[in-house]
Amino acid sequence: MRTSKGTFLGGDSSPALTWLESKIAAVTDIPRQNGEFWNVLNYKHTQHYDSHMDSFDPKGERGALRKQQ
Repeated sequence: MRTSKGTFLGGDSSPALTWLESKIAAVTDIPRQNGEFWNVLNYKHTQHYDSHMDSFDPKGERGALRKQQ
């Protein structure tokens, strides 16, 4: 569970992010346009993030549906 506040920023929202995305694109040879938005989080002293696993039961309905695809 996450108790932080956050937002998503596009690479064009800041000259620093534009510069950083350009550097990443040059090193990876992947265009900036293929990147995702930046997820920026702010945690206050009492806020936290508990690790968790996003999963489902492979024998349940979702698992059965995946096998049919």
